[in-house]
Amino acid sequence: MTNKIYKLSFSPKSGFLTDFYSDTIFGHFVWELSRNLSEKDLEGFLQDFEKKPIFTISNGFYENENDIFLPKPMIHIPFEKNEEKLERIKNKLNGKELKKKKFVNLEIFKYLVSKKLEEAKECFEKLEIPNFFEEDLKTQVEISRESGIAVEGKKLFSTTPRYFVKNMRIVFFIKILDQENFELYEVEENLKKSFESGFGKKKSVGMGVLEDPKFEEFSGFNDLENLQDYNSVVSLSNFVPDKSDPTGENSKWETFVKYGKLGEEFSNSQNPFKKPILFFSAGSVLDFKNDKERENYENKNYLGKILKNISVNEKVIQNATAFTLKAKIS
Repeated sequence: MTNKIYKLSFSPKSGFLTDFYSDTIFGHFVWELSRNLSEKDLEGFLQDFEKKPIFTISNGFYENENDIFLPKPMIHIPFEKNEEKLERIKNKLNGKELKKKKFVNLEIFKYLVSKKLEEAKECFEKLEIPNFFEEDLKTQVEISRESGIAVEGKKLFSTTPRYFVKNMRIVFFIKILDQENFELYEVEENLKKSFESGFGKKKSVGMGVLEDPKFEEFSGFNDLENLQDYNSVVSLSNFVPDKSDPTGENSKWETFVKYGKLGEEFSNSQNPFKKPILFFSAGSVLDFKNDKERENYENKNYLGKILKNISVNEKVIQNATAFTLKAKIS
């Protein structure tokens, strides 16, 4: 089953301190949704989403002059052993350079996950990855909310906001799994509004504000989604694997532990922290062990799962599903 894929892009208005990760984006989306729904309807949405996600969304990536940069997929890149010595050394160096890169453009990404390695290597030699953002170290002191002046005796603290360079846009990819509920809950409009007042840390002082939203159908992944002989899946989101997800020996991933915190008014609760969660990183590739795993994926068209019991607040869930694409890595 093929589902429609859309690209949601923004122009940055301010710096940001929090990475645009898919699970955090979903949290902001739900808070925006809560402003437009009754508590009962919101609970209904979350219960429905837990049974079957209405959509999946990727992490935030970068677009510059119509070139999109995505995480380098985690696949093994072999090199020929029967080449002349100098050519072999050159290929090995190119391989090391490719391994160092965290991002590749859309063209190379698709070559890598469709087993067109020679084409990927050739394009990589010409690839120039621009600077996506600049960092700016800021030193501050706590300001009293009552008086509006610095609190005496408090230590200084530093933050390093990142600012997008000129003409850079941030992009998210969305796969609609349930068109009817996508429209019912006005997902497009609520996603756009989720970034109007800021994102992540220090949003109250204007961090993470995005503007000029553009939501458009995206055909750049059609050739991957139409693969008939695919044998694996690549993720463009951070996610927590479900027991039905692929477990083949050619799978490759990286993990990190996320120490989450509740948002908005829940952040002022007695215990605002979530349990630590082990995530697979965007760019991870899962290989099908057998036909059953592939059939399970075709029925779902996503990886990961919804997590419960991650907070003292029993109503809190964590969306650890992933926006995925078909791949052929072996």
